[in-house]
Amino acid sequence: MPLSTKKTSIGLSNNSRPKNKNKRHHWKRYRGQGKSHHG
Repeated sequence: MPLSTKKTSIGLSNNSRPKNKNKRHHWKRYRGQGKSHHG
């Protein structure tokens, strides 16, 4: 699971943005691409 790599890249750019919002958005987008492809 590429969590460490993404956390390092997002951690620096996530200093101003909320971690919860960014994490939730990423999760939904990732899942939608693999499961809900139709929408």
